[in-house]
Amino acid sequence: MKLFAFSVEMATWQTSPAIAFVDAEPEPAVEAQAVAANVWPHEDAVTEGLAAAMGAETQVVCWDGSRVDLLTADTAYEVEWCDKWKESVGQALLYANLTNRKPGIVLLLRDDGEPNTLLWQRLYAMRCLSACQDAGIMLRVERVKPTGKR
Repeated sequence: MKLFAFSVEMATWQTSPAIAFVDAEPEPAVEAQAVAANVWPHEDAVTEGLAAAMGAETQVVCWDGSRVDLLTADTAYEVEWCDKWKESVGQALLYANLTNRKPGIVLLLRDDGEPNTLLWQRLYAMRCLSACQDAGIMLRVERVKPTGKR
């Protein structure tokens, strides 16, 4: 079995290759073992919890039929998982326009304790932050723990 390895420190345009292949045979016990997937709470359940903490209304219907996830006295928030951050930017701007409030995004970060998962989630959050700064959108990041395994 070939495992792909990449080292950022080695990555240069002119010098030695940055990609290395490593021979590794998995242990039989690990290969036969079934991997349990995390069960994540539904976005609506997390939104309800945030609404209680923020004193906000949930699923407020606008005149065009769109629904604002969280509506406070001064901000209209779109609540979305980190991997869908691109969608949240446009929705937050629309909700702010329709409700005459400031735009806001609550990004939900899946925190399963795995460093690789957290790395990607943080990368998405940083990308969203960059877009939010340019568009004048308030960004809030909430860590969400799995509710169990399936």
